[in-house]
Amino acid sequence: MNIKHAKIVFSENGAEVNNIDEISANSLLYISQGEPFFRGGDVSSSFIESYSISVLGTASVGKSAITLRYVRDFFAKDWDPTIEDAYKKTVEIDGKPCKLEILDTAGQDVR
Repeated sequence: MNIKHAKIVFSENGAEVNNIDEISANSLLYISQGEPFFRGGDVSSSFIESYSISVLGTASVGKSAITLRYVRDFFAKDWDPTIEDAYKKTVEIDGKPCKLEILDTAGQDVR
């Protein structure tokens, strides 16, 4: 398995795995890029705040670059025009998990 950007590994019960000895055969693991543990589908997940965010701006100002940097902790060096991309990320706000739905839009032309 090749996991390049994994920062945190969680066990099935949500505990952070710090040592390979904590993993047993056939363990279910959750891999994170730094966001807190959140398992969807639980009854409690229906009470989690959800926010929709749209990234707007003129063409070629870095909307996609800043969105990718935030969502995936990755900086894109090459420019590729965006038609529209959508991302989901779970973050902790005021000590509570929140779901973010981020829409990275195409650049708007200035007329």
